[in-house]
Amino acid sequence: MSNTVHYELDVLARNPTEINRIAATLNHISAQLIHSVAERFGQTVSEIAEALNDLVWFEVVCNLGDVDASLNKARRFRTASKDRHRSIIEAHVLDVSKAFPMTVFLLTFRDTQYRDSEKWVVRAGKIAQGTQDYCQRGQGVNWALLDIFVPFLAEYDEELGFGSLWNDWLEDVITAAMDLKGTLDSLETEDERMSWRGNIPVRSVRIK
Repeated sequence: MSNTVHYELDVLARNPTEINRIAATLNHISAQLIHSVAERFGQTVSEIAEALNDLVWFEVVCNLGDVDASLNKARRFRTASKDRHRSIIEAHVLDVSKAFPMTVFLLTFRDTQYRDSEKWVVRAGKIAQGTQDYCQRGQGVNWALLDIFVPFLAEYDEELGFGSLWNDWLEDVITAAMDLKGTLDSLETEDERMSWRGNIPVRSVRIK
């Protein structure tokens, strides 16, 4: 039995022209990938090209950011395919990223049947950061999937260098988790812990 994997792709480009070019390229399979898949499955290039053009189609979901559409340079895309095609979708996104090396691609995978999700930060055809969640307690409910996109979205908004906020964000996430654990460990009885869970205090955030 084959599961359906859902993909959500946020693309952070440098200008409106570039995001429009990327949108077109996302729905155009490279000749290199077509030849690679044809060789793997022992089929003709024409057969594989037709199949891949039907398989790989990223629809536009929305523009990102509160700006006029003519000025928009970030966009969200979405597609879905059977899990047996996942390697093809991954290779295609990496191919597109390689063609636009200064653009940041934020890719989320979701397989609700396997209760599995994953996030990739992709740049210049390489996975810069990634995280997985194989421990979901409910179908389609992320259990321990950190939102690793946050520092990259923040630095994009502030026009900072790629990866410049990663360490600060990671340290703050670790501090927040330790604060939660420390608060819970300090409560002496199970009744106190249950009461605290029902009245979780607001944690102050450090401003640097």
